[in-house]
Amino acid sequence: MTKYQEWQLEFFKDLLSRFKKLEASLSIVVQGPLHERMRESIPHYLNLVKKNRYKNYGNLVISHWDKDDTSIIEDFLENPLIYVKTNYYKNLPRYENSHAKRGPNPWVYQNHTTHRGLKHATGYLAIKVRSDEIFPALDVFYEKLVSPKFTGKFLTSDIYFRKDIAEKFHPSDHIVGGARRNLENGFKLAELLASTAERSKFRFPEQLICHALLTAVNVEPKEYKSQKIMKQNFEIVPISRMPGSIWTASYRKYRPMTTKEDGWVQDINNL
Repeated sequence: MTKYQEWQLEFFKDLLSRFKKLEASLSIVVQGPLHERMRESIPHYLNLVKKNRYKNYGNLVISHWDKDDTSIIEDFLENPLIYVKTNYYKNLPRYENSHAKRGPNPWVYQNHTTHRGLKHATGYLAIKVRSDEIFPALDVFYEKLVSPKFTGKFLTSDIYFRKDIAEKFHPSDHIVGGARRNLENGFKLAELLASTAERSKFRFPEQLICHALLTAVNVEPKEYKSQKIMKQNFEIVPISRMPGSIWTASYRKYRPMTTKEDGWVQDINNL
């Protein structure tokens, strides 16, 4: 081997190493109204971002509303790894006084804060979580996201992931991970769908989000092949593998929940 060939080999080895680090870089987007639980969750998420940041790629984005109590995050505002995106209710005047149980208000607001947060994420990978929930073991979720067997799919938890026989195209929307660009494009479309008459096609917000994410990666959500499509494009990390997690649900009046319920899909192969 000539010296030039040796130089080429070392160059490409170094290039491959840098690409691998870049593709493992992580942003976490915390979306929704600022919540007291963020005092506990943010340090966990920051540690995970720090460990998996590459150069300027990777950050923690807090995407919240202008009427929130910002004292909740005041201790974190000077951290250079945190980007705070303030969203304004006045930009969505149609929905501010609409409090129907199932949209359009909550559907629009959820997708708006998620989409706007993802626009400021810098990691190659991104994980979206809710501001009123805590996932101290989110590193377990991240490790699945970067595992060699995980190839470009969307990753969720099993929280309210429904079986195909019960509800088609109904993944969990509490934790959603994947390539940042795919998530940004997906939630951009989800925001659009939630703010138009198209939302009437969906019974649940999870189904609207699922259709948007699939469409963003050029997959048509055909009802007759829903199981196959979901297995090809989604994976699940059961919440039981993430100890210390706290989540909430509107029908439980947003009380903290820590144990799974019957009917959740914990393995995509059992969909």
